[in-house]
Amino acid sequence: MGQRAFTQRAIQPMVGAKGAKHILAINTDPDASIMYKADYAVIGDLHQIVPAISAEIKKRRG
Repeated sequence: MGQRAFTQRAIQPMVGAKGAKHILAINTDPDASIMYKADYAVIGDLHQIVPAISAEIKKRRG
């Protein structure tokens, strides 16, 4: 893969997060570039992590 393609792929997730108060990154790769840019980074499968986070938020809100 060329450097340009790598750079565009690394920047692309951050474009969608522009203006966000907080960034949560969920990735199975602990070395993914987004993990270093996020406010919160979780290493794991999003299909397991998101339901767990959602359930915890619902529990705390009552």
